Amino acid sequence: MISGGLGPDVGALDIALGTVFERFGVDADRVASAGFSDGASYALTLGLMNGDLFSRVFAFSPGFVVPGERRGRPRVFLSHGRADTVLPIDRCGRRIVATLRSRATTSTTASSQAAMRYRRTSLPQRPAL
Repeated sequence: MISGGLGPDVGALDIALGTVFERFGVDADRVASAGFSDGASYALTLGLMNGDLFSRVFAFSPGFVVPGERRGRPRVFLSHGRADTVLPIDRCGRRIVATLRSRATTSTTASSQAAMRYRRTSLPQRPAL
């Protein structure tokens, strides 16, 4: 993701999700994207770009979000430890929260002891996976 693309995992996820949706009675309103650290950055990026598929996104200590158009309006939960030395909250989590707020994403954020909530409005759109 850092080198300018989302990589081959997007195609693999698309195939896997297609298979699961074909074989099982998945409640499409309950599909979420989640991850920790770099996985949180990936989950957040894919979740926001495909919010028509992912109704919720859970990001635990993400480092960044790849910029791009958004699709849908998923609800976002973001948590980040205030003592994180690998992906510091001031350089990572708080910047992401500011971006989400500027785009009016429905989100809940948590940093150790505090949580903030803000309302959802519309987001720019992006094609699905």
